[in-house]
Amino acid sequence: FFLMIRRPPRSTQSRSSAASDVYKRQLCSTAELILKSCNVNTNGNEILLRNLAEAYHLYRESLNELAREDELQQANFHGARDFYALIRQVSKRLLSGMLDIEHLRYAIYRNFSGIKELPMIFEENYSKKDPLYTLEAKKVVAPSAMKMIRDNLSDPDAGYLLILSPNNDALNLLGNYNITSESQFNSRTVILGSPFDDDVNSEEYYSRKLSEIVLIVESGGLLILRGLDKLYGNLYDLFNQNFTKIGSTKTCRIAQGLSYSPICSVHDSFRVVVLMNDDKLKECEPPLLNRFEKHRLELPDLFDTKEKRVKYIFFRSWIKEICDFLEDKTISLTISDIFANFDHESSPREIILSLLSRGVPANKVIDEAKKIVMRLATFKIFDGIDYCR
Repeated sequence: FFLMIRRPPRSTQSRSSAASDVYKRQLCSTAELILKSCNVNTNGNEILLRNLAEAYHLYRESLNELAREDELQQANFHGARDFYALIRQVSKRLLSGMLDIEHLRYAIYRNFSGIKELPMIFEENYSKKDPLYTLEAKKVVAPSAMKMIRDNLSDPDAGYLLILSPNNDALNLLGNYNITSESQFNSRTVILGSPFDDDVNSEEYYSRKLSEIVLIVESGGLLILRGLDKLYGNLYDLFNQNFTKIGSTKTCRIAQGLSYSPICSVHDSFRVVVLMNDDKLKECEPPLLNRFEKHRLELPDLFDTKEKRVKYIFFRSWIKEICDFLEDKTISLTISDIFANFDHESSPREIILSLLSRGVPANKVIDEAKKIVMRLATFKIFDGIDYCR
């Protein structure tokens, strides 16, 4: 007869630990393959790859914990694609020379930005594996959003861009300030979604928009999209950038309807930037998020030095004090009533940038900015003064 010995079932915790170990080994093995594809010798880099893989695994656990506590809108904001993009950037640096802390920190911020705290959470988890990183990273200034966006657009191997911003500011910021050199793209096209329900619910409307997009994909240039959420699913094959080559021509499929996906040629100079407002992030599907390099762009990001950002923030706080004072009082005045055509969000930025571009000394910028605001004062300012008395 046969004696059957049943192995006691493993606990849930041990099964989870085993699955984590398998996942980390898969991350490490894929990272090694990426290094080899970039002609980088993996010998001597095993510890670096293992530390990055374990840091990414801890980072994902941190995101899940934040999402459970409702401190993060999207637990899947970053995925394995972002980790592999990090490894590709590290590989390029290893190929060209030694990888120092400055370049490692830059690579982390390039691939794990989009929400302000996230790159710092990744750094915190990486420091658990490499304690020296924290000490050295403090000596290195974190890269600005504008620098990373410009670097992305000048890198033909980089993923396409998804830029988040409050109040749809990104389009104005990118439109008013050159993020690319004039010779980099032969054209720049902005396609906006319609706010009207008749358009949003119309297949004909989206078909026209798809046709416009296909023309730009085939002819090349920079394409900026905003408010076309229902259309992005049709462009997943394009966003993947895993193009099929027919001869020397890159091609992808653009889904048009349920059963029709024509082949579209992709011009070598084509790049796409998707703009998204913060409040749309919770509705955004992880498969869309994970196809992009993600960054967040706000007004202070336009200032290329710490001194300029401090000047802007100081002036902005002065404007906010006026707004808060008006809100606290029963007098029915707004900031635009007192200062003609003044917008408390964009006007401070425009004034500070204008003064800096004219070469006004840094120690006089705030005083000059206040003078400009006072010149915009209307007669209603006297109502405010009388009320204060």
